[in-house]
Amino acid sequence: MTCRFAVSITFALLLCGCGDSPLPVIPADNRDPAILAGAYNYRGSAYSKRGDHDAAIKDYSEAIRLKPDFALAYNNRGTAYGKKGEYDEAIKDWSEAIRLDPDNAHNYGVARSRLAKSDADFKKYDELKAKKK
Repeated sequence: MTCRFAVSITFALLLCGCGDSPLPVIPADNRDPAILAGAYNYRGSAYSKRGDHDAAIKDYSEAIRLKPDFALAYNNRGTAYGKKGEYDEAIKDWSEAIRLDPDNAHNYGVARSRLAKSDADFKKYDELKAKKK
């Protein structure tokens, strides 16, 4: 039931993130922090697609508060900061995403495409992408 609820929330949030339709309210009666964190992360993505990066950052921050090891939320929040031109904050979040999930090529890909941080990041990204093939 918990997984079905998360999938339902995710689907609803993604659908409502398009156009001018209002975004749904995250249910307050759910007490599972991991599910709520996922819901906030997805709603943040919907806000980001609309160009409302401040609202996205607020939701990504709530996802991180609920699940401090949520690398994807750090990555997404970093992207939202980057779109606002707040590069110092973006770098902090992308660095934290890499620290939390160093084997996820996506985290290095963000660093690579957005920051071109270092040759080490390029190398790590290429190594991780080669592992997935």
